[in-house]
Amino acid sequence: MGLSLMGCTEPSLVETANIQVNHDHPSSYYTRKLTAAHELKAEEPGNRTDIVFTKKAELANAGVHSTMFACNLQSGEGHAFLLLDDGRVLDNRFEPVGWDKVGCKR
Repeated sequence: MGLSLMGCTEPSLVETANIQVNHDHPSSYYTRKLTAAHELKAEEPGNRTDIVFTKKAELANAGVHSTMFACNLQSGEGHAFLLLDDGRVLDNRFEPVGWDKVGCKR
């Protein structure tokens, strides 16, 4: 159980990885195809696919399974994110949320 301070709890491994990768890797626009994603080195900027791939690798090293997804957002912009087995989505735009919050075009 996490440390509780005034109603706050210690971030989980998943939340910590999400925050750390988002912080350490500035996001840039897509410059490569999704199939060309690679794990980013420390402080290396990357497109959203690279950032998702880096999160996936870090979580896999910690024993957490996730699946990469890509979609077009309501704006038409391409986007990539991770879906965890428990249904939460890891996205560089916000904290872990449910699938319905990603905003993929239907």
